[in-house]
Amino acid sequence: MSSGALVGVIVVALLVLGGGAWWLVERRAASSHQSCRSPSAPRGGTAAAPRYRPAASVNVLELPGVPAVTDPEGVTMTAGRSRARFLSTAALLAALSCATTACGSSTSADSAQADEPKSTWEEPVSYSYTLTSSTQVLAGTFQVKVRNGKVAEVVGLDEDSRRQAQDLPAEVPTIGELLKTLNQARREDADTADADYAADGHPVRISLDWDKNSIDDEALYTISSYEPTPG
Repeated sequence: MSSGALVGVIVVALLVLGGGAWWLVERRAASSHQSCRSPSAPRGGTAAAPRYRPAASVNVLELPGVPAVTDPEGVTMTAGRSRARFLSTAALLAALSCATTACGSSTSADSAQADEPKSTWEEPVSYSYTLTSSTQVLAGTFQVKVRNGKVAEVVGLDEDSRRQAQDLPAEVPTIGELLKTLNQARREDADTADADYAADGHPVRISLDWDKNSIDDEALYTISSYEPTPG
């Protein structure tokens, strides 16, 4: 359900509840008013009994420090109804404010996600590129050749990178796999999920950090010397 529809449902529900509360107060007030009137005169012409006027107020929902209003019959209840309406209206406005704030926060988050730059680049089936990786698992610089969408060859460009290319060839990703990792980090609300792109749309730098308060979960990938090759 969209944020606007959710706010609409909340508004309708609160209006229904507020209307029901006012109706109940009016019914109670009317009942109290009728109970305070004197009985009608009996048949036969005898004089009607003196009207009973209550010594105490029958005000509904009376609150300390709030003046009451007495009707022509001497029964105090109008102020109670006004206070009930005031309280219901205040509750409705407070709920609307909370709903609007939540909606605004959700809209802001959606807008922020929509403003994130996205790549329009389509990964070719075959290409080569140089990857400089700085992660807990893979750290080094590698010349990577991709064939038919899979890493076909990895060459380390320094001694430590050559050892890793030999021991951990499956850890060297394609550019498409790097983009999937970036999108996953954004879906999971990682603290950092940034990317820079070249003019043709392929990423040239990807920075990730799932939790800034944790260690060893950062990742930085730099992509250079990208060149499509015949498949």
